[in-house]
Amino acid sequence: YVKGEGQEGRDGKKDNEDGKGEDEIEIKEGKKEETLGDEDILSDNLQAVEKRNEIEEQSEDLLRAAPSKKRINIGELLSGLIVAVFGEIKKLRKGEVSAILRLRRNIFLVASVCVLVIAISAYFTFYSAKNNQNEEKFNGFYASASTKYEEGAALVEFNKNKAREILISAEDEINKALELNKDDERANSLRGKIIQSLSETEAKANLTFSDFATLDANAVSLSEAGGKLIAASFGKIFLVNVSDASVDEIEGVGNAGQSASFSNDVFIEASGKINKVNTQSEDVSTIGDAAGILDIGVFFGNVYTLSEKGILKFIAIESGYSEGSNYLEEDTSFSPSSRFAIDGSVWVTKGGEILKYTRGVREDFKISGLNLTTLEFGDIYTTSDLENLYVVDRQNPVILVIGKDGVYKKSLQSDKFLQMSGFVVSEEDNKIYIARDDKILTSDI
Repeated sequence: YVKGEGQEGRDGKKDNEDGKGEDEIEIKEGKKEETLGDEDILSDNLQAVEKRNEIEEQSEDLLRAAPSKKRINIGELLSGLIVAVFGEIKKLRKGEVSAILRLRRNIFLVASVCVLVIAISAYFTFYSAKNNQNEEKFNGFYASASTKYEEGAALVEFNKNKAREILISAEDEINKALELNKDDERANSLRGKIIQSLSETEAKANLTFSDFATLDANAVSLSEAGGKLIAASFGKIFLVNVSDASVDEIEGVGNAGQSASFSNDVFIEASGKINKVNTQSEDVSTIGDAAGILDIGVFFGNVYTLSEKGILKFIAIESGYSEGSNYLEEDTSFSPSSRFAIDGSVWVTKGGEILKYTRGVREDFKISGLNLTTLEFGDIYTTSDLENLYVVDRQNPVILVIGKDGVYKKSLQSDKFLQMSGFVVSEEDNKIYIARDDKILTSDI
């Protein structure tokens, strides 16, 4: 009995040992499988990281390439991002916590790419529509200009005034077309033809001047007020009656430069100061500094000065004049040859342009009917009583007559313009007066 029990115990022990060995084998195999599973997961993670890095690089390339012509396959990019998202979801189901952050990141990238695609698509749709609209406008302006040019050119020999009117309208149309496409060869060629035809219709008047009055000194500037021509010279002011050409003389200021007149007052720039001389009492007072000014003007008693840096306004007050304040709303610079005239608006010459300002704000003003490429404007004259602007071409002995609507009308030509120190125009009397040395000369216009 004892022996049998011992044999059974030994057999049980052997079975236990065999079972233990089998368990150890199973555990080892399980650990091996688990190790292989970890290696697969690690491999998958490495591939996912590489894929995500590749997608991020492509996203960055897309963002950089959006404004350029570099092509990115957006379909492949979105497909890759979507695959990455589902891959992270799969890992998340397996319990991989770090997949949550990657999933959020990939979802953000997908959303960003979608928004970017929509934005780029909308931009190109808008850009294409705008281009089509501009092209349609351009063709309309070009066709209108071409028709008017043909009509105006046909009338040049028979009716220059009518031809000029039509050609000016044609120039306006072609300029609108060139604003949309300044490099178009057809439009530039047509504009050249229009300008050439306009030159054939240009009205030119060769003026013949005669002596009107003689002064006791050379005039340095000329203005007008109250039916009198007022010529300033060094230390003297000459008052010339337009009705009978008689001359009165009063004391002025030394080193006189530019001048302007209003009512009984003459405003003269001298030695860096603005001086006011009353023509009745002959009292002289200083109203402000005038260092570096190019021109001086007056409108209803308020004094304006022009310099390369801008325009100052001195307002008439009970005690005299305020300090000069900036008239222009925006900072603006002018050229050394710039001059101005005031009729309620301020007209300033600058190179081949005339700039118009009203209450300090620049208004759109363009000259039509005139080739401006070779012009350099200087002195300009107008008043609230005149219909036109009269502006000196510094390159030629010419005064150009330009309507306040911008339409060039005619040119006044005379060698006398070369050395004049100022001029005044009376449209009512159809006269022009110029100061030249110690003479006041006049001519019909």
